[in-house]
Amino acid sequence: MSKSDVSKDASNNTKTLIGKGGPIAGSLISILGSLLILIGFVLPWASCSGQTISGLNLASQGSDLTGESSTFFLYLVPFFAVGVLGVAILVIPATLWKKLPPMIKTIGTLLVCLLAVFACCPASVFFYRMQSAVSDSSMYGTSFVRVDYGFYISLFGIVIAFLGGLIALGTSVVDLMMSRKKPPEIPAKK
Repeated sequence: MSKSDVSKDASNNTKTLIGKGGPIAGSLISILGSLLILIGFVLPWASCSGQTISGLNLASQGSDLTGESSTFFLYLVPFFAVGVLGVAILVIPATLWKKLPPMIKTIGTLLVCLLAVFACCPASVFFYRMQSAVSDSSMYGTSFVRVDYGFYISLFGIVIAFLGGLIALGTSVVDLMMSRKKPPEIPAKK
């Protein structure tokens, strides 16, 4: 076996590792993140005067608890988490199946990133409102409203799902660029 055969073998192994390993690892990380989002959504998101309220309770009974009807948008957090979970699960067989073009897995991994960002939006609005409630209550000398651990677990899951999507997207783009064929060279005129 010559040195050129060994270098071609190593090059093919690297290409295979980047092309398959990165999107699969990123998808698995995104799956873990989306499960953390869903678990954190049913755990306490806020506590007020000793009463704990989960993200699910805030979304379903928010108008009764806070007097605002706009907490219904919190249902978008698990909705987008399920979307991340579904797309990340679909990216794995799309990566392993050789007959699909590499653009399919690139689009899937991009969708994972976008869904994670969309899940972050309602969570960010909730956090902003909770911080306003804390600052309003501190004006009156009481500070009994606080964000609880379930929210932070969900937020951590959003970050993990997004990072997994970025890993999968980055390696998918690299694989897409490596799989492109070089254009034919035009011979120079003498």
